[in-house]
Amino acid sequence: MDIHRIVQIALLGQVPPTLRCVYSNLTDNVFEFNALFIENTPQEHVAAIDEALTEISSHFSSSVKVVHSFQFSNTAPWKIGDGSNLVYLRFGELSDT
Repeated sequence: MDIHRIVQIALLGQVPPTLRCVYSNLTDNVFEFNALFIENTPQEHVAAIDEALTEISSHFSSSVKVVHSFQFSNTAPWKIGDGSNLVYLRFGELSDT
């Protein structure tokens, strides 16, 4: 299962202008989904990403645990670890972080 491809397809048409980046990873029956938004993101923007997460979750068996995190910050670094699980990055976010 190519989880990054599944995530990117689910995000098509769902990416609001307040979304900064998305990381995802599937390891040992745990799917992690981390989305970083700007501060003061409207609820409908969060709902769009939550809808994409629901679509992604439909690809898993019931044995897979879904763990998600939605963060809201204008200054938090976009890079998590070495960046290897990055599936979406807003244009202009790229830096030496």
